[in-house]
Amino acid sequence: MAAQMPPFTATDIQTLYKKISIGNFQRIPNQYSNDLAAVVSSLLKLNPNDRPSASTILNNPTVLAHFNNV
Repeated sequence: MAAQMPPFTATDIQTLYKKISIGNFQRIPNQYSNDLAAVVSSLLKLNPNDRPSASTILNNPTVLAHFNNV
C-alpha cells in the first residue's frame, strides 16, 4: 500500500505463485524509511507463525512514534 503497488507482480499466474511461495518481493521505494521497510518485510514472511500480530505491530516503537506524530 505504501508503494501504491502490490508486493508481488508477474505476467502469469505460475510466475506469481512462484514469487509468492519463495517470498520474492522488492523493497518498498527508498523514499520510505528502513523502519517501514522492516515492518512491511515482517508482514510478508513466508511462515504465518513468523508474522507479527496486529497487536505486535501496533505496539512497535517505530509505529507508535508515528502515531504520536499524527
